[in-house]
Amino acid sequence: MTRKRSMMKLIISTFIGLFTSAMVATGGWAQETTQGIRGTVVDPNGAAIPDVTITVVDSGTGRRRTSTTDSNGNYAALKLPLGRYEVIAEKESFQRITIRDINLEVGQVAVLDITLQVGTITQTLEVTAEPPIIQTTTSSIASSVNSVQMESLPLNTRSFTSFTTIQPGISTFYSSAPANNATAAQQHQGTVISAQGQRPGFVAFIQDGMDISDGSSAGVPATGGGDVLGVEGIAEFQVQTHNYSAEFGQSAGAVISYVTKSGTNTFHGSAYEYLRNDVFDSRNFFDREDVPPFKRNQFGASAGGPIRKDRTFYFGNYEGLRQRLTTTGTYFVPSRAIRQAAASDGRITDPGLIRGIGLDQPDPFGLPLPGYDQATNTFTIAPAAR
Repeated sequence: MTRKRSMMKLIISTFIGLFTSAMVATGGWAQETTQGIRGTVVDPNGAAIPDVTITVVDSGTGRRRTSTTDSNGNYAALKLPLGRYEVIAEKESFQRITIRDINLEVGQVAVLDITLQVGTITQTLEVTAEPPIIQTTTSSIASSVNSVQMESLPLNTRSFTSFTTIQPGISTFYSSAPANNATAAQQHQGTVISAQGQRPGFVAFIQDGMDISDGSSAGVPATGGGDVLGVEGIAEFQVQTHNYSAEFGQSAGAVISYVTKSGTNTFHGSAYEYLRNDVFDSRNFFDREDVPPFKRNQFGASAGGPIRKDRTFYFGNYEGLRQRLTTTGTYFVPSRAIRQAAASDGRITDPGLIRGIGLDQPDPFGLPLPGYDQATNTFTIAPAAR
């Protein structure tokens, strides 16, 4: 009997736990890839070839995606990670063809039409060094920057958003305070981006297919260096300014999409240290002493590789920021005449003492302060009770 009761309690507890989990569950973000390859397979006469086996291979990780062409010879391999690919097409009575070095940019769906030559399947035709694939599936206007460009050019604070201005219609400026965390960015502090003359809040940020902008943030979602990730952790980013699809309907200005790096079948990594100081700085006009001290150290390291070849990979990136600086501020203070309580008309009024000026309207200037002596510039202080 005791055993049956224990089993019943276990079943009831499990049911209550599952029910509670289902009731309090909320939506969560998940990574999504938006790249892909699609096209049509035809014979030398231009006729569509159905049932062609299409294999898409990720050159970095070795992952494979297999599909077949439909009755019209069309194929599609969508939601592919960013990177370089090779496409293999094969069918009986035709030569196998392998097309290498297909580079997919952020959000790009490449159109790759294939022509199979008559022959045996043991014959292989390899095509390499293909020219850049023109985007023909959408009418959006966009510009992409890859990791080589980001890592090669000097950038202040190592912020990838500095490259957004290469796209026409994009401007950046700085608000009153530096963005050292995400809260500061959401308060419109730090790097602020405006597109096509729109308000900064109309710029959307998409990380790995996830919208990480909240609609009210005009600044870049920030960490110590001002960004979600430093340039060492970003594989590529793209700025769309015109004619982007309806999936970005909440963005009237621009859409900034970036993809994080991932591990591959080969080990790779980096380490860096960037230093800025006051050696070549000049004294500010309002600095009364020497040049204010300034030193910024921006450092970090990244590493990636395989855990299990062709299956599991890892990538990690760390970036640190240490900054020591002095700023000079300007303030407005009362003039000497005001400090001596000398008004231009020779009298000081007490706003607490008013008089009627007709129709019971109060005099906004008040009555002269009792006991004020213009000759000695002394007066009676208004009672503390008022």
